[in-house]
Amino acid sequence: MQANIDIKWGRKNRVLIAMLEGRFDGRNADAFERMLDLGIDPGDEALIMDFEHVSFMSSAGLRIGLRMAKRFGEPGKRFAVCALPESVRHIVTVSGFDKIIPIYDTQASAVEAVENG
Repeated sequence: MQANIDIKWGRKNRVLIAMLEGRFDGRNADAFERMLDLGIDPGDEALIMDFEHVSFMSSAGLRIGLRMAKRFGEPGKRFAVCALPESVRHIVTVSGFDKIIPIYDTQASAVEAVENG
């Protein structure tokens, strides 16, 4: 765990799941991005970022989410986020990112959508 952040990795079928924990802000954005990069293999085609255990996310965290969305927005790849706590959902909505990043209420619904996408 670095700077009050952590990522637990899982996989359901061919979908990589990053289960995020902690507070994501400008102080730890670089560490957060490095942790994501280290957990993603070049052959991964689908990523879900699960925010269930995220207590806070600033615009720095949003930028990293947008980078992941672009990275997995290439042909043949898929990306989604899920389980946004109300405070994080508010930031995502106010920023307009909810218009460009698929958001699901649960990990299960995100996995189903990404697998069938």
